[in-house]
Amino acid sequence: MNVAVIDTTPFFTFMMSDEGGSGGLDEVRMMNVQVAEGLLVHLSRSFEEPNVLFAANVTSAFGYIYPGRPDSVFLDGGGNTGWSWLGL
Repeated sequence: MNVAVIDTTPFFTFMMSDEGGSGGLDEVRMMNVQVAEGLLVHLSRSFEEPNVLFAANVTSAFGYIYPGRPDSVFLDGGGNTGWSWLGL
């Protein structure tokens, strides 16, 4: 699924959170995302297997991605700047 978001509010931070109670696996693909200021992403604590995040050309002034569990996988497609993967 492709999602395009244009946010005209004065709060220039993109936030995405999956805090579902089912404990299912999160598979996230972010491509060509440009954020004016902060990028904050929280993935759930999957009980089944590690979460997976693919990011390519994801840029922000600052931010982080919280993987939910220590063995989650980050696949770097290149061109990512301004944010950190918190590897726990």
